[in-house]
Amino acid sequence: MKHRIVTAAQMKEIERAGNAHGLPYLQMMENAGLAAYTQLRARLPLGGALLIVCGKGNNGGDGLVMARAAARDGWRVVVLLAEGDPKTPDAMTNYARLADLPVTKCRDAAALAAQPFDAVVDAL
Repeated sequence: MKHRIVTAAQMKEIERAGNAHGLPYLQMMENAGLAAYTQLRARLPLGGALLIVCGKGNNGGDGLVMARAAARDGWRVVVLLAEGDPKTPDAMTNYARLADLPVTKCRDAAALAAQPFDAVVDAL
């Protein structure tokens, strides 16, 4: 796969065009989160402890997709809501999708200081 680097403004335009052509933003978030999780799984054994630091926007939503996939695969998942609860509609949807999964949600990083994690993901 060929890669290219784009600016934030260019990425917004690519996403807008994708949405206009029938690829909803929520599906783009799902695709991004699952692709990132696939990369994580390729590098680490299953079943460890995973901390995902999520922002309140769509990047945080990508992290919430990762959290869901990891929890379903048997990881012990902790989501740190570093900027508070999700604020964008798609991130809020993915936060709600964690409700029935064994994912710990935390708003205070200090509470995590003594916990060991096998991997930390920044989704700010």
